[in-house]
Amino acid sequence: MKTNLWYRCLFSLAIFMVSCEPPFEEIEIPEPSEICQPKATFQVINDECRASCTIEFENFTEGAQEYLWNFGDGNSSTDRNPSHTYEQAGSYQVELVAMCGDETALHSQTVTILEEIVTTSFSCGETYTDPRDGRTYQTMWIDEDGGNDTNKPGQCWMKSNLQYERQNMSDCYDHVIANCINHGRMYYGVSVDSVIPEGWRLPTRAEWEVVMAPYGITPSNNSTGTRYLGNILPFLEGGASGLDLPLGGGYRDLNPSGTANYQFTSIGDASYIWIRQANGDLTFLIFDEFGGSIHNQADPASMFYLRLVKESD
Repeated sequence: MKTNLWYRCLFSLAIFMVSCEPPFEEIEIPEPSEICQPKATFQVINDECRASCTIEFENFTEGAQEYLWNFGDGNSSTDRNPSHTYEQAGSYQVELVAMCGDETALHSQTVTILEEIVTTSFSCGETYTDPRDGRTYQTMWIDEDGGNDTNKPGQCWMKSNLQYERQNMSDCYDHVIANCINHGRMYYGVSVDSVIPEGWRLPTRAEWEVVMAPYGITPSNNSTGTRYLGNILPFLEGGASGLDLPLGGGYRDLNPSGTANYQFTSIGDASYIWIRQANGDLTFLIFDEFGGSIHNQADPASMFYLRLVKESD
């Protein structure tokens, strides 16, 4: 009996060992990094461009090993993040082919290159054309006595607020385009120097005082700045000064002594304008029903308008 039991156990073990052998060949599964599934996408960095100009492309493609760019003008590149110069105005279909092994993915986008603006010199009193976007501005001469005698020293002023659009640097009141058309664009203090066209600058406190003096707007200093008491009607649209300031409001912190509360404010009641202090620091001028005021300090996170004067030749 013991012998039979031993044979039975040995036979059962043999069956078990045979049944555990794999019935099929082993398949090698590739590592995840070996699986190619590219997803192509890119972004145009500087989309405001006039011929001749250079466009930069930022590649956000995933899962690719090689890239082939077609810039739509007969030129190409294999760089990951290329740049390309377009010599002629027009619309160009830019294509990116992302490759990994035998797999490819395609992403395309249209790039528009605007006509080059040829700038010509102008005399104050004529129209100035901003070469960056083609917008035009009427100009006027204001002499050292606040008049318009071109034989006297003075400054050439723009008769309207700057309209140049830069993404993330400017905005319209309440984000409404019609307000930009009617009043100009507002600019963050930190962006002022980068949006002023070449050959122009912010007027100084002293230059504004020259403009205000003939209309009886006189300064009165206080702890926060300078208050200018008088009638602002000569400075508004159709007024005698010719500067045609719109009451376009501003964007500022309405609670500077506590928790920040930035809001669009005072449209129809006031005009907020960036200016320069004598030491070059940025500050702002407010025209409202009481006259004008210039603050000693400015918050660069505020957005106000730009009324410019031409740099001396």
